[in-house]
This record gives sequence, C-alpha cells and structure tokens, in this order.
Amino acid sequence: MDLAHAQAAFLFQQGRVPEQALRWALGQPRESGDDLCEVLLAAGWISEEVAADARGQPLRRETQRLAELEDNEETAPLPGEVRRLMAERERAAREAALQRVQGEDGQPGARSDLLLSESAPPEEDEAQGEDAEEELPPLGPYRLLRRLGQGGMGTVFLAEHTLLRRQVALKRIRPRAEVDAERALKRFEVEARAMARLEHEHILRILDIRVEQGAAYMIMELAEGGSLADRLEKTPQLPPDEAMALGEKLARALHHAHVHAIVHRDVKPDNVLFDGEGRPLLTDFGLAKPLDESLSISRPGSLIGTLLYMAPEQVKGEPVDARVDVYALGVTLLEILAGEPPFLRETQGEVLEAILNQPAPLGLLPEGTPRPVRTIVARCLAKRREDRYASAEALAEDCRRYLAREPILAQPVGVAERLLLWRRRHPALFALLIAFAFLTTLLPGLVELVRQRQQVAEAREEAQRQERVARALEDSLAQVQAAQRRAEQAERETRAARDALQVELGEAERLRSDLLGRTGQRQRAHRGFARARRGGRDSFALALGQLDLWRQAPAALLPLPGEGVDALA
Repeated sequence: MDLAHAQAAFLFQQGRVPEQALRWALGQPRESGDDLCEVLLAAGWISEEVAADARGQPLRRETQRLAELEDNEETAPLPGEVRRLMAERERAAREAALQRVQGEDGQPGARSDLLLSESAPPEEDEAQGEDAEEELPPLGPYRLLRRLGQGGMGTVFLAEHTLLRRQVALKRIRPRAEVDAERALKRFEVEARAMARLEHEHILRILDIRVEQGAAYMIMELAEGGSLADRLEKTPQLPPDEAMALGEKLARALHHAHVHAIVHRDVKPDNVLFDGEGRPLLTDFGLAKPLDESLSISRPGSLIGTLLYMAPEQVKGEPVDARVDVYALGVTLLEILAGEPPFLRETQGEVLEAILNQPAPLGLLPEGTPRPVRTIVARCLAKRREDRYASAEALAEDCRRYLAREPILAQPVGVAERLLLWRRRHPALFALLIAFAFLTTLLPGLVELVRQRQQVAEAREEAQRQERVARALEDSLAQVQAAQRRAEQAERETRAARDALQVELGEAERLRSDLLGRTGQRQRAHRGFARARRGGRDSFALALGQLDLWRQAPAALLPLPGEGVDALA
C-alpha cells in the first residue's frame, strides 16, 4: 500500500472526501509522486488543515512499517514480539486486501473501503505499538496489562483490578481528530447506556465507565475465548448444527436488545466474543441505535455499520428496525457455513449493487447443507425487510426447531421473488426482453387475440342461435310429448271403455241367452200347454162325443147312479 492509497483510505474513513472524488484523484498525475493531497487541494476538495492531517508522520510511518512487513517475509522477530507482529501482519494483510483503491480495471475499490464505516476512525499513533501501552498510567483501581485488540470505537486492553485481582477488558475511546471528539464521546455514551440496559447471558456485561486523562474508558467482563472472527480464521467453516446453535443464542441476545428498543446495527463475527467456557457474547454496541431516542450522532449520508453485513435499507440510508440485525446475523451464518461472507466484490460499487439487487448466494453453502438451514439463511437475507423474519425471536425459534429436528416455520423463497430480484439486477435487460417479447410474441398474439375474439363472438352468436333453435325444438318436442301423452291417455280410456263395453255386452249376451232360454222354456211350456189344451179339447170333445153316445145309448148302458156327466166333467 503506497502513501497515496493510504491517504485515500484515511480521507475516506474520516468522511472528508467523497468516494468518487478519491477515485478521480487517484487517476490523476501527481508531481510529487505518492502525495494525493496536492491533487485534492488543487481541485478544492480539501483544506490545508485536512491535507496536513492526511500527510501526518504517524500515517507515513505506519505505511512504511506495513510495507516492510510485506517485503521482509523472512524477518525473524524477537520472541517477545512474535504474537504482536503476527497479529499486526495478519491485520495488515487483511487491510491491504480490503483497502485497495486501484484495481486492474483502473477503478478504485476493494472490500476494505466498504468495510470501513463512519464510526471507525484509525486510532491515534498506532506506530508506537507496545511502547505506548507500557507508558499508560493506571486508571483508577485498574492496571493496564496489554492490548487485546482494536475496534471501531477504540482500543481494548487487558486490565486488572488492583484490589480485587480480577481481570477485565478495558476499552479506551480516544478520537484521532478533535472534530470527532464530541461525536465519539456521544457514541461512547450510547454504547455504555445500551449495554448497561441489557442483562442477558449472551451479551457482554459492562461493569463501569470512566472519563479520565482526556479519554473515555469502558470496563467490561473479560471474554477469554477470543472472537468468532478469530475462530473462523482457524476453522473457516462450521457444521450446520454448530452454526444453528450459535445462531439461536445470538438471535435470542438480539431479541433481548430489541425488546429494550436497541438495534445493534453492526452484527458480525468480530463483534461476537467467547468466554472461557465457550459461551458466545454479543458485544460492541458502539453503533447501536436506541429506537426510543431521537439523538443523531451520525454525519448526514454516512453509512453506519460494516458494509458487507448491511441490509439493503441500511445501505440506502432508510430508517432501520430490528430486521437489519436479522439480516446481519444471516450474513454471519452464511459466512460461518460457507467460509466467506456473501457479496464479496472488488469494488464498493459492486458490493453495493450486489447487496441491493443480487439474490443471496446460497450456492456458497457446502454441498449437502440441509434444506432447512438454507431456508433459514435465505429468509434472513431477503431483500425486502417484510420477507425476513419478523423478529430475532422468530429466527431463534427456527434454529431451535432445526436442532430439535422439527419442521421450521419459514418457507423457502418462491419463484416469483427470484424473478423480481432478477428484474432488479438487470433492469435494462428486462426492458429489452419485454420489448422483444412484445415484438415477437405479444404483437402477433394481440392480432391473433383480436381474431380469436371475433371468432368467439361469432361462435357465441351461432351458439345463441342454435340455443334458440334447440329451445324451439324442445318446446315442439314437449308439445308432441304432451299430445302423445294425451293420445295414450285417450287410448287407455278407450281401452277401458271397450273393456267395460265388452263386459256389458257379455252380460247382455248372458241375459239374452238367459232370456232366450226362458223364452224357449215358455215356448216349450206354451207348446206343452197348447198341446195339453188341444189334448184337453180333444179329450173334451171326445168326452162330449162319448156323452152324446151315452145319451143316445140305451139305458142299460147308462152309468150307475151318481156317475153322471157332471162326474165325468
């Protein structure tokens, strides 16, 4: 890293010069070699005071020291400096990789420019190293032992309470420039008040705060297990079960903060520490935003947080809520599962474009990652805050469900959302495809649609006509069927009348036969009577003839007394 790049990184961190101006200045010729300030001075971007700040000797010494560390790889440090130089080499290599502002395409950028936030000014006089730490006097009852690390708000030391003999972590807040002092102290006050309000097993506890010797100090419990970032440097990837267990604990810690109206806004592996028992502790609330307070301690338009872990609405500068922490924890989960954070690009512009428009790169996850884990990470990294978990507690519950092998509550991202994200990533291509589809498909389709609508109208009319004909036929058929039913009824009635007539005719015939029989009997009786009468007449006539003969006969032939004609009669 040359002096011009170091000056650009310093001015970007301090928010003195816009990024586009730095990019332009780095591409301009410079008479004095690596001095970027002369170009910015000539263009009116900075003042002489700012230029003097950027040209300061501490920055020049730090640049030279980092260059020597990069060039002299075989230099053997003294035994007492091994740990310090290894840490500084590691940090220097990381910053060199992340803070490059000149790429192969001539565009400035690199991950570090964007990892830097408005809240992370470089510490004063880092080049003094261990010597500066040894010169620090005791702070009240605390004796400083050694430096543990560097954070966005200051330096963290290992300290010991002289009376209790208890070791603690002591965080020193001392801004580099006087103009930053008020803002830095306000941030310190916000962090102290935020952490003091929180009592949770997975949030680092604050023990005390002090303002002495021109600097502010925060005394916290000591996390002896290092940070999650340290663990990832040794073991870049963690198994899904271990990642979900860690995610559940951190989500519950975040939910506790959210319940107390505090949004962390800077969740990342560097801000997750472990105690001696391996218990994760969320720390560094220097960027926390109390949702119930209106205090603003950020420069207008500044990015608050670490860019790679920022939610889209956080990048846009929109109002934030608890779901930005859900997003950042999702980025952290993907990083510990895949071994690298998502949206890692060469330039700041590419990172911003990826965060805003590109879908979560779930392809980074190892093959065989369980589907519920993929769904949990995808839900955390949704572009729209409405599509993420509504709360950190809901995220913690899904992590618990996965560990218990229960169905999670989140649903995977649908095809419609993927299509919407693709449209946001490629608006010009999407518009071109729409136009092409209109010319090749929609326009002929519209013509065909009009023709089909006409055909449909004609078919509808024909159907209506046929329906009317069918209705008339149905009416005629109904009439015919009614007439047929009436005819059948008449036929049945006729058949019944005929049957009744036949019955009556049979009865009449029977009566006639009976009458004929009786008539025959009468005729026979009459004939018998006639015969009898004729016989009687004949007998009477005969008797009369005999009477006449008797009368005419002699007396001897007369009948006996008492046997006269009357007796005969």
